[in-house]
Amino acid sequence: MGGNTFLVRIRGGMLEPLLPLAIPEGTLLFVTFSTAGSPEDIASRNSAGSWEGLVDAAALIEDIYTGRSIRTRPEPRL
Repeated sequence: MGGNTFLVRIRGGMLEPLLPLAIPEGTLLFVTFSTAGSPEDIASRNSAGSWEGLVDAAALIEDIYTGRSIRTRPEPRL
């Protein structure tokens, strides 16, 4: 038994796949329901890890903290 995950929409009490499925007509399926969340949640999950290999995380964090330590405002006169 194999398994796949695909996104569907409930319309008129029926499950409507959002993409074509390569499943023969009449095939019986076991279905487990899980809500996908908002479009923003889906986009966030799909983009997770997309920076991997593109950005040196340690250098980025160092740059952020270095930038925070630079003082650009003049010292106030008291």
